[in-house]
Amino acid sequence: MELQAVEKSYARWAPVYDRTFGAVTNVGRRRATAILSELGGSVLEVGVGTGLALPLYGPRVTVTGVDYSAEMLEKARAKAAREALRNVVSLRRMDARELDFPDESFDHVACMHVISVVPEPERVMAEIARVVRPGARW
Repeated sequence: MELQAVEKSYARWAPVYDRTFGAVTNVGRRRATAILSELGGSVLEVGVGTGLALPLYGPRVTVTGVDYSAEMLEKARAKAAREALRNVVSLRRMDARELDFPDESFDHVACMHVISVVPEPERVMAEIARVVRPGARW
């Protein structure tokens, strides 16, 4: 799977993503954010997309989101601004195979519906393991 193909696909999906895929995956997203919100701390959301999960995180977490799709991130940033999500500290364009964070930077990682759509999923998982603190939930 080529990164450019993924990027092109999500550029096309960005305008309708929330109403289509978002609706189908709502139950799992709510469950994941509830668990992370209860745990508290810093959360890295890999593949933040349009920010569907961002309003679901509780006040005990700070969220950093990354995604490779500029179009999806544009929607996530608009959502965070529109809903005044103060616990969303950063939304950055990034390749999940090369996360630009120091080792052990986050208490927890959310990676919802991402591993099956990225090139080199093993490399993505290795990067997640690198940036999360020991004992974290992902």
